[in-house]
Amino acid sequence: MEPLVDTTSPLAGASRTESITNQPRAAATGKFSFFAFLVLIISAVKHLVDLCRAAQPRTTLSEREVKHVVVIGAGPGGLMTAIQLKQKNPELDVLMLEKYKAYARNHVLQINPHCFNACQLDGDDTATQLLRQLQSKLQDQHYRIPCNELEEELRAIATAASITIRKGDGEMVMGIAPDHVLIKADSNTTHTCQHVPYDILIGADGAHSKTRKAIIEMKRREANESDNLGNTVMFSDLSQVDEDTEFDGGQHIINHRVRVKYRIQQDTGRMDSSFGNYVRLVYPTTKWLGSIVHEHISQDEDGNHWVTADFFIDQDEYDSLKQGGHDLKNPASLNNQELPATLRRKIETWQAVKHGYCGEVKIPDSEKISPYFIGSFHAEQPCHITTAGKLVFLSGDALTSLAFMRAFNNCLHNSAYAGDQIACLDTCSLEEIVDRIALHARLRYKKELFTAGLKKAAVDFLLWFLNISNKVPWQTNRFTAAEIDQLIDSMNRAIASQGAPDNLAGAAGFSTDDVGLPTAPLIAV
Repeated sequence: MEPLVDTTSPLAGASRTESITNQPRAAATGKFSFFAFLVLIISAVKHLVDLCRAAQPRTTLSEREVKHVVVIGAGPGGLMTAIQLKQKNPELDVLMLEKYKAYARNHVLQINPHCFNACQLDGDDTATQLLRQLQSKLQDQHYRIPCNELEEELRAIATAASITIRKGDGEMVMGIAPDHVLIKADSNTTHTCQHVPYDILIGADGAHSKTRKAIIEMKRREANESDNLGNTVMFSDLSQVDEDTEFDGGQHIINHRVRVKYRIQQDTGRMDSSFGNYVRLVYPTTKWLGSIVHEHISQDEDGNHWVTADFFIDQDEYDSLKQGGHDLKNPASLNNQELPATLRRKIETWQAVKHGYCGEVKIPDSEKISPYFIGSFHAEQPCHITTAGKLVFLSGDALTSLAFMRAFNNCLHNSAYAGDQIACLDTCSLEEIVDRIALHARLRYKKELFTAGLKKAAVDFLLWFLNISNKVPWQTNRFTAAEIDQLIDSMNRAIASQGAPDNLAGAAGFSTDDVGLPTAPLIAV
């Protein structure tokens, strides 16, 4: 406290001068005191909240009767979600319901190695050891793996983690109720259906998820206070078409593509096996096709070799195949009438170049041609608490679909986070868990959508460059129409005789290097 000063005293002027000099310092001290007081109030409130939480009796998951977890869909995304949930909550009883006896998809996934950072890999149990072995296998394969192979690996890990997987023949789940799932009964019982109770229900049933539609129907009934509020939402009553209202901001279609898979006699290697081959073969081929091609060669259990090539196609080519009822599960053949002539020419060109310059011999009529689009979406309702107080949330492609092989990577992050949050049910309410899971999934989607936008810009630039390079008059590193016709004719004659490919290196203007691969003249691009 400052001493009182008599203003009539000769010292009063000096004291007043000193007081005026200290005004800025006093103002700064006042601001600091205000913020310090504000921080003190916030800390006190937080401390009171912590005391209230501590006063509440803590319960374990089993004491809260959170015991039964049902996962609809046993693909790689659903399996990874179940594994993460079981590892971080060992007391849970996890049941997976899969309508297909055999996993059909075999496209190649590109796994981000950083995604495994969110997984629990420090345990000594069998499941964790197998998960570490999978990580090592992926590292050896440069984190590329066929989808069906990944599913097989994850299924073995799930079995080791005491996760029950029940597969059916066709549609298994008939509907969802607030506290149970209605499924078809086993063939050895007299009942037509069976009730499977759940405390947590996870919808991992793919991009065309019925669980996602069921959540929206449940919330609609609650909003309207419908009389059938507690009744089962039957999957047969739900729309067979994905509506924009299911997604946050609608669906974002980036590009249209076609996947061409065909069988070959033996593995002769990818066309882009080296930089030299890329310049000599891939560049002039992609110029002719007007599309970047992503190629993968795999071998099935019977020892058969398969080539998978993905092309970019235009809207008309995509619509023509879709109108014929073709997709990834119902591929077209090279002889289908719905296959546009332009697309047939692209496929034959690719196969002919590989035949003429890589020695690849395809098996006749083995082509499987599937249209698909590269797009992104995020579920409008990723989580829900039913009227019975049960937690329902989405995972994998049912929750978020991402372009450029990012969907499974995103699923790894979201499933690990969900597992952590479920473990917090002893201290947090279901509402808090729902808010956290939904917020985390939405923020990750926004981040991935931005990354996909950057990749789309790069792809569009490359396609624009291919289009421009096809029009400049000075280009020489290219195939002519006559050369393509000759390559296709040679391939067809070799297939008919099942003999070795003709050597067209000289006729097509190419020479052969020491390892039998062609060398294109490089004068100008």
